[in-house]
Amino acid sequence: MDHDRIIVELAKLGKDFGFEIWIGEQERRRNRALERHATMNTLKIEANEIVYDRLKNVDVIWWRPNCVFLIEVENTTNPRMGILRMANIMETKELRAELITVIPDSKLNTLKRCYEEPAVRKLLRGQIVRYLTYSTLMSNIDYINELDDFISLCDKVT
Repeated sequence: MDHDRIIVELAKLGKDFGFEIWIGEQERRRNRALERHATMNTLKIEANEIVYDRLKNVDVIWWRPNCVFLIEVENTTNPRMGILRMANIMETKELRAELITVIPDSKLNTLKRCYEEPAVRKLLRGQIVRYLTYSTLMSNIDYINELDDFISLCDKVT
């Protein structure tokens, strides 16, 4: 299962749940085919310039008024990068959002170790972060009909 396929599936789910979809600028530059799955060309999130620049690089954002999900999809990179990007965004206190990391099964232990690092825990300060493995997402994709179904598949780290 590859990174871009997971992004496409997450974009489809978000649309099904009634969200507008942002796909990160880096992802769009790397694979132009991802653009057709985004419904936003400009982020509708108001934030200072630093936060806005970080948000533009989040892999997938599900947006609707008063409900935002920041989703990082990791594949070959260390999950720490996505976690730190999301933690730094949340540090500004300008945005309330749900944070989700989607990872290959083989990276689950790396992700858990990262969440245990004191610096990461300090950055997250009790923020609920959810994670989901590729296999869990894909084996349940046909049964996810509502946002609550998706959230119930995710494990939590606090």
